[in-house]
Amino acid sequence: MEPSEKYEVIALEGELVIQRIQEIRQQVLTAFQRAGSLELDLSGVTAIDTTGLQLLCSAHRSALKNGSSFRITTPVPAALASVWRGLGLEREHGCVLDRNATCLWKSGEVR
Repeated sequence: MEPSEKYEVIALEGELVIQRIQEIRQQVLTAFQRAGSLELDLSGVTAIDTTGLQLLCSAHRSALKNGSSFRITTPVPAALASVWRGLGLEREHGCVLDRNATCLWKSGEVR
């Protein structure tokens, strides 16, 4: 990330689940529009489902397509990590868009 890049941090709390996905999606979109680059702090997230995981992946892919930065602060709560591991999301390589090896699921660590 370049020093001149405008960067915004969003701290999410509670459940990152289908019932809240539109609200959280709007927060993410607004932050990208405002800052261009985004960091999500998931330390206050107590639960996540597949729609929450899809939102994280979609935000990362959108950032890659737009030349923006996106990352998740670490450490990620163990309960969340167990969900993505249980779903088999760990990867050796990111998707075809991930030319800089920033995939959230790469090498077994949410980034």
